[in-house]
Amino acid sequence: MRVPVKLLGFGIWLLSLHCARCEECLREDIKYENTEPIEKASYPDGETVKVNCMTGYAGLYKLKCEKGKWKNIIERQCANIKCTAPDIPNGQVEEKMSEFRKGAVLQYKCNPGFKKREGIPKCAKFGWTVKPECDEVTCDLKSTTFGVKKINPEGKTIFRAGERVEITCSEKYWIFGTKETRKSFTCQYDGRWDSEPVCQEITCEVPRDQHVSYPEYYFRGDMKLETIIYYNCEVGYEKMAAEATCTEDGWTPKPLCEKKMCATPDIPNAEIVGVWTQNYRINSRIEYKCSPGFEPEEPIEITCDSRLRWNGIKQCTEKMCATPDIPNAEIVGVRKQNYRINSRIEYKCSPGFEPEETIEITCDSRHRWNGIKQCTEKMCATPVIPNAEIVGVQKQNYRINSRIEYKCSPGFEPEQRIQITCDSQVQWTGIHQCTEKQKLCLDPSLENGFIYKQPSNKENIFYSCNTGYKPFSGKWWDSVTCIKGSWSDEPRCIPKEKCGALPSVHHGKPQQTKHDGQETAFECDPGFIPTQKLIKCIDGTWEKPVCKEYLAAIFAAPSYACPRNPEMGKFKRTNTSFTTFARFSPVATDTS
Repeated sequence: MRVPVKLLGFGIWLLSLHCARCEECLREDIKYENTEPIEKASYPDGETVKVNCMTGYAGLYKLKCEKGKWKNIIERQCANIKCTAPDIPNGQVEEKMSEFRKGAVLQYKCNPGFKKREGIPKCAKFGWTVKPECDEVTCDLKSTTFGVKKINPEGKTIFRAGERVEITCSEKYWIFGTKETRKSFTCQYDGRWDSEPVCQEITCEVPRDQHVSYPEYYFRGDMKLETIIYYNCEVGYEKMAAEATCTEDGWTPKPLCEKKMCATPDIPNAEIVGVWTQNYRINSRIEYKCSPGFEPEEPIEITCDSRLRWNGIKQCTEKMCATPDIPNAEIVGVRKQNYRINSRIEYKCSPGFEPEETIEITCDSRHRWNGIKQCTEKMCATPVIPNAEIVGVQKQNYRINSRIEYKCSPGFEPEQRIQITCDSQVQWTGIHQCTEKQKLCLDPSLENGFIYKQPSNKENIFYSCNTGYKPFSGKWWDSVTCIKGSWSDEPRCIPKEKCGALPSVHHGKPQQTKHDGQETAFECDPGFIPTQKLIKCIDGTWEKPVCKEYLAAIFAAPSYACPRNPEMGKFKRTNTSFTTFARFSPVATDTS
């Protein structure tokens, strides 16, 4: 009996549990757009839940679970959050957008003379977090009485960007950070003055860099204008006054302490090595060198001692050159035992020695003579005679008045020995050149002509031609010369009706040097043009061509005519004048 009762109770419990689950509301049943998911997957009957919008959206949903379904308690749809671009007086938005999403930072700039309000404007749920505004830039003049004598403009304490104010300080005051008593200040575009417009009392600083002994001890307390302080200097320095006085220019005297120093040494005929100054500290060392022409030559070091004197000075003494000893020479003018640096003297070589001209020498800074040339005995060099040999022993040089003989080589003349002499001008006199002996030429043969020889003239023969013939040159007679065993040309006789040698023309030349034909080509030098390119042989005489200068030739107007034959009769002249510089040519045009 007890078991069935338990089973019945368990069944009732399962049924109630199933009915309870039937009344739960599920997360997946929420279908709103642009919302964040709720925390749990299901909620029991009667429970309420808040549904938030996604980032960048505004709105709200509040739901209640009733018998397995969601019931709206609050319903505000999630809409995209936007901020409109603001209209900023005296400024402008940098991004060209009309709307901005939530979280966007507004970038804007202000006009000159205005500045941004503090803070960063961001697009939020209810608009911009900071109102973007441009405030006018101003600078405040804070101190207007302390140490101030005058302000221009008077009475004004707030200045816009770019405006200026001039402040004049009272007596014993100057502008802060400067040593000026009057100065102009400008309000900058960041709202700051270009420098602090404040007058402060004139004071002097502790003179730490003036070799004052214990400056913080002596210079302490009140150091205003006209303050007088007793002081001492460091070792090696001396006071320039008994007391120091504070002035607008700092402490006086200036400097307060001066180094005990040696003056620049004055050493005759010497120069200090390196950079020199007007004064030198104690124990300073410098070097000097004697001027050119003075000794000692090496640099000399001297030291400034504690008594402000230079130790180690050596005087510079002048250098001298002794009288030069030049063999086979004599000094011109007065002879001295010693000569100063840069002195110049002249000497001449003795007769029979060279060079013959007067020689100038100079005493240099090392007391040596510059420019000395030794006097050497005049001699003739071995003569060079083409096609000859010296008779006997040959030397490299020969003294004046020496005589030697030479002979011409075989095949050269004269055949006898020739004697030559070395004269006082170092020249060989009596030289005869050796010339090659003349070779004989064989008698030439000549057709249609005859040859004439002169007994006294073995080098030349003359010839003429028989009746009906003439020499190739075109003359009535001609000649040839024997040169080293060969005739200069071949004697030739040609019929009178033929042309021989081509004519010579000024500024021109034939293309062939000889021609037995009836015509030949001809050319002119550059810059010239021929009157005809071919010359003809007419009755035994060549036509005479002329080479004209190019410009002269082209200025001569050409003559021309149109064709007259039946086939070409339809042509006419188209121009009867033309410009020579354009290099036009006359043309014939078709009249049809």
